[in-house]
Formats: sequence, structure tokens, C-alpha cells
Amino acid sequence: KNMYIKDSAVSLSADDEIGNQWEANKEKWQRDRGTTMQERLELRAPDGFAKLLGQYERITGRSHNSFPVWRQSSGPGWLYGDCFGHWHISDNESKLERGIPAIKSTDMTAPFLWPHEVTEW
Repeated sequence: KNMYIKDSAVSLSADDEIGNQWEANKEKWQRDRGTTMQERLELRAPDGFAKLLGQYERITGRSHNSFPVWRQSSGPGWLYGDCFGHWHISDNESKLERGIPAIKSTDMTAPFLWPHEVTEW
């Protein structure tokens, strides 16, 4: 039984001109995407996460797994993306490298959704 699904969004090319155009389109998408990124985010969560609640500010020039990083304004929280496309909220900076979140987005949404656009955690 054939388990493949035809998907016109998937393609390969050995043509340099086509590859360069794809890269240009990707760079444009990333620039356009950056315009919707928020500098400040507000975290609200159920009981049990009190120390992580509140405002987070993006750290300019800092990234983790090629995603921006936000730091809690007055607390121990860190908001960042993992290498699988989940957003994480941790209570300690050292947990960024170890990938130990206190809260994690349920779907692999990064880089297509910013944290404030995710609906399931």
C-alpha cells in the first residue's frame, strides 16, 4: 500500500537560480514575520505557576535555537523556543540549555506562531 501523500509544497531542485529564489523568499518571510513579534508579553496561568506570572520582555540580540528569548521583568521566568518547535517557559536560565520547561506549548508551532499566538499550552 502506498503511504505517500502528494504535496505540492514539497520540492527539490538542483538549479542554483531556483535555490537562490527560495532562499530570498525565506529571508523575506522571516523579515515579514519579525514585524509581528512582540517586545513585551504578559503570562497568565493557573495556580501552581505564580512565580512565572507577569510581564516578559524580549532580550534584544539573544536567541535560543534560532528563536527570540523573553525574560520575566520581575521574576525567574524565561520564555524560549526548543529545537522541536515548542515554546517553553522555565523558572531558571540554566534550564534553557537542558530543555526543562515548567510550561510547554502542546503543538510544535515555532517558528510559525509567536508565543502570544499559541492557544494550547
